[in-house]
Amino acid sequence: MVAFRGRPSHVAGAALVLALATACGPADDEDLPPVTRNQVIGHWKGDCAGTGATLDLAADGTVSATKFLVHTDGIENEPRRVDGTGEWYLFEGVEGVTPQTLDLKLGNRIQSLDYVPDGSELRLRLIVDPDAGLDCNFEKAGRRPAQPTS
Repeated sequence: MVAFRGRPSHVAGAALVLALATACGPADDEDLPPVTRNQVIGHWKGDCAGTGATLDLAADGTVSATKFLVHTDGIENEPRRVDGTGEWYLFEGVEGVTPQTLDLKLGNRIQSLDYVPDGSELRLRLIVDPDAGLDCNFEKAGRRPAQPTS
């Protein structure tokens, strides 16, 4: 993943989301209504390759991440786990081009998470390495367990 700085990061983030959406097929958000701040504020737990990743999204727009996987820019290009704080915001998307996302600014990196509908609940998906098929799914802590279908 490329590091971005300043306001142009919104445009660069949108371009990155478009590239990932194109590489990964159609987005799952076709019928997803706009996501609100209240839906994302809270504690999220991820399934990132057994890392126990968490995100804490505060009402003031700050985020605290632990064991969060990011794609590095090194020669090996292996994802690594990071702990840190930063800011979060809702990217509204561009109709017909890019889906809405939850964007995190951790240090000098912008990470975009897709919204994934899960019944009446919402999940977040971070595509860490599309070439390796590595992604992380986050569920909000305290959500109701999925009901078995009969």
